[in-house]
Amino acid sequence: MEAIKEHLYKLIEGSQNADLLAVLTQIMEQNEQEGEIWRSLSEDQKERIQLAESEIDYPEKQVSHEEMVRRNKKWLR
Repeated sequence: MEAIKEHLYKLIEGSQNADLLAVLTQIMEQNEQEGEIWRSLSEDQKERIQLAESEIDYPEKQVSHEEMVRRNKKWLR
């Protein structure tokens, strides 16, 4: 990992492309913000998100939008 960081530092240091550097800055800042959001979640919230992500590839565990509307109609008025 350190080798990758050193290589990236050298590339950034030598770059004269302001647009590229701006994009890299945005990517790094977005990554940091997402990390802050994740760290602010409770363990229960993290576990629920991870469970939902693990079920994405299993269509039999998915519920359509229409089905969710039907199930929750009394709260959606």
